[in-house]
Amino acid sequence: MATLPLQLKCKSNTANDVFNILGDFVQPTSSTTPAAIAESIDRLKPSLPGNDLESFLWETWVVFITVAEQIPHDHCSQDRLVEVIDALTQLPSTTVQIWGSDICVWKDLPLLGATMRESWRGPTPDNSYAVQEDAEKCVNLNSFAARLLKLDSISWFNFAIWTLRSALEQNPPEAELGTYVNAAAEWIKYSGKVLFDMAEASGGENEDRILSAGALYLGPSKLCLERWAFWKQRLNRISEVPGQIGYTSEEAKRIMDEIDSLG
Repeated sequence: MATLPLQLKCKSNTANDVFNILGDFVQPTSSTTPAAIAESIDRLKPSLPGNDLESFLWETWVVFITVAEQIPHDHCSQDRLVEVIDALTQLPSTTVQIWGSDICVWKDLPLLGATMRESWRGPTPDNSYAVQEDAEKCVNLNSFAARLLKLDSISWFNFAIWTLRSALEQNPPEAELGTYVNAAAEWIKYSGKVLFDMAEASGGENEDRILSAGALYLGPSKLCLERWAFWKQRLNRISEVPGQIGYTSEEAKRIMDEIDSLG
């Protein structure tokens, strides 16, 4: 398997150190364990809580995200990257105050959600992807986030909603439809069962503005079975599009049907 060509724009000492550790680990020839990589990253952590720790955590997650964006969505190193994050949560934890709350480092993966939101790749303001590289990074990052949602320490699902909304609850520009569908399919493939279970358990939960619906979906603005069913309907319709877009949509719907049948 070919070497992954990775680049890092941030030049801080922390970012460079974490990038060097991860960059070697995700290469197909690496035999290092995720646990060993987690310990190497932990050794870089500042000894005292405070601004230095927050900066370290933020820069560390930025590097994870930057690397994930550059790993093809169907590459085994996407899973390996998630395994490192899971291994971090298994390390002995220290409780610290971050943004006014008591947080366990590493068990709670502090600031990962905030960093992911800051770095999230969606459509550009003119509702299009600037270049093919942007489209690929978008799908890769969605694949990484979808895999993360299966971890016990991860509970945020807003990224899934945003991607599925863009792909299925509105009409994307025809030229970008493939990118939207590919990104949505990653969520169904890697965390579809998690999303279904959350939807099934939502019950009387209130609607949330952050989960607002797209123009085509008229149901509640939350993760619920009605929304799940709507996504299936849209995938069924898009599956009629000739070529790879149709195939990807059909496969995503098949996975959703299978999840439905298992309950």
